[in-house]
Amino acid sequence: MGVDDLVASGLTIKKDGATAGRGFYDRFRGRIMFPIKDVHGNIIGFTGRQLVENPEAGGKYVNSPQTLVYDKSRVLYGLDKAKMEIKAKDLVVIVEGQMDVIACHQAGMKNVVAASGTALTPEQVRLIERYTKNIAMAFDADKAGINAAKRGIDVALKEGMNVRVIRIPEGAGKDADEVLKKNPAVWFKAVEDATEIMQWFFDLVFVGKKLISPKERQAASDELLPLIGLIPYAVEKDHWLKKLAENIGTETVVLREDLKRIMSQSPKNYNSSEPETKKVIKVANPTHLESLLDRLLMLVVKFPDILSGVVSLFPDLLLSESAQFNLYETIKKQYNESSDLTESPFLAILALPDFSEIGEILKLRSELEFSEWDIDKARKELSEIIDRLKDEDKRNRRQILQQEINLAEVSGDQKKVEELLSQFQNL
Repeated sequence: MGVDDLVASGLTIKKDGATAGRGFYDRFRGRIMFPIKDVHGNIIGFTGRQLVENPEAGGKYVNSPQTLVYDKSRVLYGLDKAKMEIKAKDLVVIVEGQMDVIACHQAGMKNVVAASGTALTPEQVRLIERYTKNIAMAFDADKAGINAAKRGIDVALKEGMNVRVIRIPEGAGKDADEVLKKNPAVWFKAVEDATEIMQWFFDLVFVGKKLISPKERQAASDELLPLIGLIPYAVEKDHWLKKLAENIGTETVVLREDLKRIMSQSPKNYNSSEPETKKVIKVANPTHLESLLDRLLMLVVKFPDILSGVVSLFPDLLLSESAQFNLYETIKKQYNESSDLTESPFLAILALPDFSEIGEILKLRSELEFSEWDIDKARKELSEIIDRLKDEDKRNRRQILQQEINLAEVSGDQKKVEELLSQFQNL
């Protein structure tokens, strides 16, 4: 491995003005290393903690930068070791740091991962969704911790995940690591008694407060309605609308009108220049679908012989939102025009100026991921990806229909609600 490779991997930093082979230093010098692995157990990055705290040596923790193989928004620390336990217990416990994960696993709670300093991302939620729909989340109880958690919780709610909040008793410790050192039973009990996320939000707004004036009640409504609006399931959403109405002394129909206003004003979900059908389709996030397609492309980069029939799997639905949309479209066009997608035409497409960068990334990732695989294992993996693509396509269609149902309910169009529910049930 040359110096350029060390720099590209984030292990080495080039000093300003340094010439080739000179003026480089170790990013993680004087630190204890935590290897970061992807879901398959491949090391893709590192976190380094100071052995002796020294403000002049940078932060207490230093992380690998973004590289060709490491993207922290797509990684959950410890998932490679926790995934089977998560699936068995149908629950993932999300903590803040690597030491929290290690302490939990040492204590016998092995369905624990960390988001490594980031708010939970759509890509991380979709990783979790492979193994469970249930999340118990721990985070700092200060304002910064709550705000960071809210950003991740928003993502999880949109995906229809069941989220609970772990409440650490006052004085028991600030995080899982501290609590486990003092009294492991307290941590295990806190996880078991985790509070349903919407109830936690309601407690933040209402517990210990007297909302007397109309402005105070409106402020409570303004804080909670956007969160309720994220819930993709009509019955659950209706429950929390009724609870909010009771708490602020108003009618549910009033809140539905307010929710309709909030949804219509949300720049993330709606664009008034587009027709309603297009608005709904753009709500659905295709990132997980994209990750499946990218893994498929990595396989065929490494094993071109399995290309036959692959192109027909590329769904048209939502691909317009994909970062690799142009690449998928070019591959499909080549296949449709000549029915030829053998090794040479495929690699020729990846060599085109528009795709050379992603082509190099795919080659590097495929070599890292599949270097020890044979063709039979590749075909088996392809078969599994095909099954997951079919499931994902069905899930996306259901999600779109659910969002259309929500819009129809808000607008009071009961006939449309019934039609959409029939379509939903027939999927």
